[in-house]
Amino acid sequence: GKGLPDEKLGWFFFPEVKGGKGKANDIFASVDGWLVTSDAPKETVDFMKVWLGKDIQTKLATAGLFIPMVKGTAAAIQSPLFRPLAEEVEKSDWIELAMDQLLGSDTGLVFNDESAAVAAGSASAEDATKAIQSAFERNKP
Repeated sequence: GKGLPDEKLGWFFFPEVKGGKGKANDIFASVDGWLVTSDAPKETVDFMKVWLGKDIQTKLATAGLFIPMVKGTAAAIQSPLFRPLAEEVEKSDWIELAMDQLLGSDTGLVFNDESAAVAAGSASAEDATKAIQSAFERNKP
């Protein structure tokens, strides 16, 4: 099938749980990570400052390549689905690496599979939690 256009899709923050930790607008996202070693030339840091700066990130957002994690770039996004997400990024005080990435590849795979199973109705939240916990215990560093 063709799927749904962005105009027909939406999103919402995970519901706040009374007594829970964190804030309602905390975000889990797939963000890029960069490794620069201590012996890297100064130009490496200079390049990263330009690449991750507002000007370049705005150009990339305008092209629709991704949602930048740089404040002040949301207005450049044309997608009616992605622009509100970018606006929330600008308001958020905390952005965490996506759970499947944070947990590592083996446990992250189980996390993704179990999340899909819960969404499809083929697994309960309790069973999914047990499966993820079991994978985490098996794959601890």
